[in-house]
Amino acid sequence: MSVPGEGDAFPFGLAFQRVLVRLLMLDEAFCHKACGLLRREFFPDAAMGWFFETCRDHYDRHRRPASDVALEEAIGRLDPALRGQYAGVLVQIQGTLVGEREFVIAQLTDFVQRNIFVRAYHAAQGEYNAGRPTAAYDLLQKQMDEIRAVSFDDVDRVWYFEDFPDRMARRYLRASSGDDTFSTGFEALDEMTDGGIHRGEVWCWIAYAKHGKSSVLSHHGYVAVRALRKRVAHILLEGSCDAIAGKYDARWGGALYSRMKRGDVDASVHARLVSEFATMKRLLVIRRLNGWDNTILNVHAELADLKSQGFVPDMVVLDYGDLLQSRKSRDGTYLAQGDAFRDLKSLADMLGVAIWTASQVKRPTSDADEREHILQARSIADSWQKVMVCDFLGSLNWTTEERRAKETNPPWSNARLYPEMYRENEVGRTIPIQIDWATMTFRQAVL
Repeated sequence: MSVPGEGDAFPFGLAFQRVLVRLLMLDEAFCHKACGLLRREFFPDAAMGWFFETCRDHYDRHRRPASDVALEEAIGRLDPALRGQYAGVLVQIQGTLVGEREFVIAQLTDFVQRNIFVRAYHAAQGEYNAGRPTAAYDLLQKQMDEIRAVSFDDVDRVWYFEDFPDRMARRYLRASSGDDTFSTGFEALDEMTDGGIHRGEVWCWIAYAKHGKSSVLSHHGYVAVRALRKRVAHILLEGSCDAIAGKYDARWGGALYSRMKRGDVDASVHARLVSEFATMKRLLVIRRLNGWDNTILNVHAELADLKSQGFVPDMVVLDYGDLLQSRKSRDGTYLAQGDAFRDLKSLADMLGVAIWTASQVKRPTSDADEREHILQARSIADSWQKVMVCDFLGSLNWTTEERRAKETNPPWSNARLYPEMYRENEVGRTIPIQIDWATMTFRQAVL
């Protein structure tokens, strides 16, 4: 691979350069960092170099990105022979969609880091050849720190007193818009948690194996889509897309899951769903990630691909977290699962999405299904880091007798939710629920 030398131009085409300039105009965090890291001579196209320099000069003077009006005024001060050409380029820049921000920044970061490395290498080589090996080593170490510090994203920092008015305005807008919090579909749980799951949070249900983890996750996806009209990405790490789609179909249609799986449904139900689904396109996507070694990078890649298609989810349902692997090479499951759940929390923070997932508990005793009890965090399998990372942790509980309640009160089986931990509020009260397993319908019990 060739390495750029000092002052080399971007190895990127015009489309890439237009995205960079558009980011300078729209993204203040990117503009702040790019103005300090990039230089005009990087841009092989003269017009793109001029737009970069103009955006940088505007930011240096006003400490905010250049607007369309500011650039139009700057074009008006150009030589008349260039005005028409640059006005046309500005129209192209204004029409550029920034749908691959993460890809662009990754490529740009790599270019700048390699550029710094080459400059450092030549300077250190000069020191070494001059008989100053210690100075050469110190210079390389300093430049390696600079390479690691290259970032085009802003630092998460708050000047507490100065930010107060804006902080309160942002909170009010989030709360009043209804776009920050999503109902769980259980009234008592919403009440305990200030309305439900919030953006940037990771919520996790724990349960025994084959005790409804995937079904309750589908319930939350259904509530977000149907009741709230939010966009949901349901990502599977095991099982099939068709099986999960069948759970949603059964819930939507109020039809037997077993019949939905066979495509055997009444004509009236089929017609109703076709009509309703026509109004809900692009709100729910189900994706099965291939293989058994998926990390958060695979999840992020899928979300980036969806974003390039115009789909940005409000909620991600990861079915389920225990199957996510660490990005690092780990000897044991304990460390690997801790890494994976920390990555999941970082993804929620970075993208501002709400994430639902689930985790399995330790192998139950032989009488676990017969003895009424509550699963708690101490029963979680493998890594305790899962408990520390998640914003919310609760359990889904039922006994064989509770499941058989449908025999006397069809079609409802009984179960209990136990919200044990929530970072933002007090929980710890059992919520009785009812489940129609045939149609995958969950509801809070009417007492």
